[in-house]
Amino acid sequence: MKVLVCNKFYRPYGGPETQVLETSRLLEADGHEVVPFSMSHPDNWPSPWSGYFVPRIDYHGNPGPIAGIREAANIIYSREARRRITRLLDAARPDIAHMHNIYHQLSPSIFGPVKKRGVPIVMSLHDYKLACPNMLFYVDGDVCERCSGGRFRNAVIHKCVFGSSPRSAVCAVEMYIHRFLRVYQRSVDVFISPSRFLIDILTRCGAAGPRMVHVPALANVDAYTPTYENDGYVFCLGKLTPEKGIATLIRAVALISDTRLVVAGTGAQREELERLAQELAPGRVEFVGFLSGETLRRAMERCAVFVIPSVWYENCPATVLEAYSAGKPVIGSRIGGIPELVDEGSDGLLFEPGNHEELAVKISSLLADGASIVEMGRAGRGKMESKYSRREHYKRLIEIYRELVPGWPDAIS
Repeated sequence: MKVLVCNKFYRPYGGPETQVLETSRLLEADGHEVVPFSMSHPDNWPSPWSGYFVPRIDYHGNPGPIAGIREAANIIYSREARRRITRLLDAARPDIAHMHNIYHQLSPSIFGPVKKRGVPIVMSLHDYKLACPNMLFYVDGDVCERCSGGRFRNAVIHKCVFGSSPRSAVCAVEMYIHRFLRVYQRSVDVFISPSRFLIDILTRCGAAGPRMVHVPALANVDAYTPTYENDGYVFCLGKLTPEKGIATLIRAVALISDTRLVVAGTGAQREELERLAQELAPGRVEFVGFLSGETLRRAMERCAVFVIPSVWYENCPATVLEAYSAGKPVIGSRIGGIPELVDEGSDGLLFEPGNHEELAVKISSLLADGASIVEMGRAGRGKMESKYSRREHYKRLIEIYRELVPGWPDAIS
């Protein structure tokens, strides 16, 4: 069977791209052909279908008036993406389409040609774009649901997109049009959500699709060797941006003498966080930049505890699943989809988001109890093997595909 996989990035970029790559590997391992559709980029993974990709688009610059109008139109409806996917569909003739993050650079213009050919559409949701113009439900340093129910004008009032009124206005108009036409809800046969929280909040905001299915994010459990020994440090992995709450973690570590923190990731807040660390915990916080592959695995496997201190509605953070795969306990914020992943007292602990004093207590309690670190780490690894394995994820995905494509092969390797 052929699966058309659409995502605006086809290279290492973030969590959605990890899901795209790993899901594609699962399908290919079972004999299916994956046909990607994305943007061109020199760092893309190789693909024989890359000639059909849309030209690279970057919305982070400062275009002039004419270019800005073109960008706005493209975000709402990309004629170029529609033309190119039409050619790809005629050449590849896929059996099913699996959409991921297609917003802005690809746009829902690609739905029409797919549906016209009778190809069913599955869409994995990685953020809150269907209900929130900036995708995060987070602005001005706090959780925000002002646009709930379709009140997208609030995005313009609060400059929610890149702190820019024009860009926020474009995204608000985009949301109004797509919501009025129910573009996503009418085109997508099944929405896949990695967390129950995302389903609940989209339902509450009036943005849920007719069929929403919960399938946890995919983690490569076997990529990690569970390690129940450690080098004593606290580990955090994520973008260095305010909503990730890393400042809270630094303040917590500052209250715990002789505790070392390793932070992996890049982002606009790095210099600010480095200054904060130097001020509050000099010499005890190390920023190691972007890690991947063996370097990341090594850092995760040698830590004592993994902390995810987010202050926004995390969906189903794959970093938590990676930590459990490595046999590490997780301390996470009690927000968004994180509590769905952490069984408090069994494989980790929870704290109120932004409360660095409570977080310090939780970290201290674990670091002082080596037996609990090992016990929780084993529990987390066991949970991954039984509930979040690649086989289990693939089984759930194929069940969805099989319902939509008569004759889908039964074999699950």
